[in-house]
Amino acid sequence: MLSPEDLNNANTYVLTPHLVEFSKFSGFSLDSLKNDIFKCVDSFTKRYKDFYLVLKKPGSIVVKEKRRIIIPVICDALSKGGSGDVLAGIIGAFIAQCPGKNDLTDIISSAVYIHVITGKKLSLCRYSGSVTVKQIIDAIGGVIYEEAGKSD
Repeated sequence: MLSPEDLNNANTYVLTPHLVEFSKFSGFSLDSLKNDIFKCVDSFTKRYKDFYLVLKKPGSIVVKEKRRIIIPVICDALSKGGSGDVLAGIIGAFIAQCPGKNDLTDIISSAVYIHVITGKKLSLCRYSGSVTVKQIIDAIGGVIYEEAGKSD
């Protein structure tokens, strides 16, 4: 678990906590987060300028200093152990394809979007609680291909 000292000695990092994890290392209570989440995340990213924050929740939020992107898709299928690790892998893979880019907010948001849409597509053909992390991993490539085709 990250400590405040770890946060002060950082270079550029991407944090991907859910609300309880964010509450624990940021010092914001869950009530504060529920009442005014944007004030909390803005305060956090103002203090820790080298951090990209992906707050995993229904309608995940990607924040870097004054930029804030909301992924307006909700997916129950991702509420399981291991899906956050998959998200971290997607984010890392997307960032690795863009060396030297100064602002990674759009890249990270794209990775979060692909993650959520993959879970959503899988849960259309089965009960969302039965979607496994392996199924998410196996489906990512196809979802990226489909989504890339939409921009043509």
